[in-house]
Amino acid sequence: MINPLVTVICLCYNHENFVVATLNSVNNQSYKNIELIIIDDCSQDSSVKKITEWLAIAAIKITQQHIRFISLSENIGNCKAFNMALKLAKGKYVIDLATDDILLPQCIEKQVLQFEQLAENYAVVFTNAIYIDKNSKILHKHYKTNENKTNKIVADGDIYAQIVAHSFICTPTMMMRKTVLDKLQGYDESLSYEDFDFWIRSSRNYLYSYIDEILVQKRILKQSLGTQFYSKNAYKHLESTLRICHKIAILNRNSLENKALAHRIRYHIRLCCYTNNHGLVADYHNLLQKVTEIKILDKICDKIWILIAILKLPLHGFYSIYKT
Repeated sequence: MINPLVTVICLCYNHENFVVATLNSVNNQSYKNIELIIIDDCSQDSSVKKITEWLAIAAIKITQQHIRFISLSENIGNCKAFNMALKLAKGKYVIDLATDDILLPQCIEKQVLQFEQLAENYAVVFTNAIYIDKNSKILHKHYKTNENKTNKIVADGDIYAQIVAHSFICTPTMMMRKTVLDKLQGYDESLSYEDFDFWIRSSRNYLYSYIDEILVQKRILKQSLGTQFYSKNAYKHLESTLRICHKIAILNRNSLENKALAHRIRYHIRLCCYTNNHGLVADYHNLLQKVTEIKILDKICDKIWILIAILKLPLHGFYSIYKT
């Protein structure tokens, strides 16, 4: 097995209770040729202190010259912080790891082994994951399994149309080819979150490969980015998603992809109503009308959601009860 350098970019923001466990999970990988870049995005808790102590006293198996810690004096957000680290990264492959998530011991080894057998037009290797809470209690699996094998077929190869319609990848399970990240110029810094836009731009011209194993633990917290999508504070994420949908409309090549985009838009129209972000519904609907022919039944359903938005019906309380 060839042992190329893998860069793990650990982004920290107010993760004082979890950052040491995350760094230990990188340190304890069976694969040893790792470059670790830690960026603290101006945490307001004791995260920097915890990281500094870990660097000083941990029995670090990663070669010292392959560790770098950057503590930012102002909060710049995930996309900018990641791109800052990406410019420093020397690895052939890159992992974007929030410092509340956990890599299981053989994660990097198995992903590298998979990547090294793939053609150059593969951009990402991803896996199954387990979701955990703030106390590391297991909540559920990303893909349900039967005898440790996923119950359903997970799309891989050309996933563009599938990822347009539905976000099915657990983000921290991704190992990305650095040359692809470089060609895409990293993450779009104008957006409030990174993964959906990266999936779209990379899968348009590159392939994805799935490993049917649980190799990551993804932590779910109230302040997590993913959780914020379902809160009243979701506006910036829903607005970023709208801009990504406009990108998709340009990238799409056929009616099947436009139908996938229409499915995505309708989901986010509903989400705008559920989270009381009614002001975005008209913009989403205008895009919907441009990308697909709308059937009579769909027109009726669409008008109901538009009416909800116009009346600004407060659905979030009911939605919160449903989500719990």
